[in-house]
Amino acid sequence: MQRSPKETSVKLAVNLGGLAMKNPVTTASGTFGAGREYHDFVDVAALGAVTTKGVSLNGWEGNASPRIAETASG
Repeated sequence: MQRSPKETSVKLAVNLGGLAMKNPVTTASGTFGAGREYHDFVDVAALGAVTTKGVSLNGWEGNASPRIAETASG
């Protein structure tokens, strides 16, 4: 049986380098896309932040392919 979360009066708000967040729960860098892809799995609005892989005003070469390699163990 799935239970729904309970509302509590615990304040989880944090201030991180001047950025006020309602809670410290964030996604891991580069694994969450833009958040829309996970709409069916998590309430994105409930997160304190969504962490992007990287943002820059200038382009860069990045991590060239191949980034994976086949091994005997699979």
